[in-house]
Amino acid sequence: MNLPTILYRGDSDSSGIRLLKDNVNKNQLFTNLINGGQGREIIEKPIIELINKHVNVGWHYTHFLSFSEEIEVAYKYGLGKNNVNNYFCEEYFKDDRNWTFALIEMFVKEIEITELSKGVFHCKYDSSLLVSDKKCNILLLDVCRYLEQFNGFDLSKHNSKRDKEWLVFPAQTVKLKTGNEFSARLDTGNIFRIKRIAEITSGNNL
Repeated sequence: MNLPTILYRGDSDSSGIRLLKDNVNKNQLFTNLINGGQGREIIEKPIIELINKHVNVGWHYTHFLSFSEEIEVAYKYGLGKNNVNNYFCEEYFKDDRNWTFALIEMFVKEIEITELSKGVFHCKYDSSLLVSDKKCNILLLDVCRYLEQFNGFDLSKHNSKRDKEWLVFPAQTVKLKTGNEFSARLDTGNIFRIKRIAEITSGNNL
């Protein structure tokens, strides 16, 4: 399998849906599913429909977190700007909330990976909870490669190629009164590193 060594995500969580600044030091991330989505949608609808909804249409309750092979793309989405060349950013170490966004790095080569089908990978890694002997499970999707199998979805194909996009789906279930559903919570384990990034000033290159 020819996989990237590191994938990158820039996340400012400007609306506070995923509680990023509250959870950045708790070894966890959340998807937009935390905002009232249906965790069972991922098994009730075709995966191609959900990927298209995330990459093209826009999905307020998405089960996925977007990553990219390119760190510049992560900065673009983290800053919310198309051109990031004139912005200077650095890692923020002070213990408060005065930082601009999180740069999340996923160390792909450190994960136990099985390719299930073209562009779809099952990944397992150790939990960040020291008392847990369970493995964390995620699906990792190479969006460009996956979409190649289908006719149509032209805008999604364009967007995913532009951003060299990958999707992460936390494949952990939770027990609810209505039955088991997939969780919005991603345990970062030891394979995701989260850096708090501060936008310092303009006029310099990254």
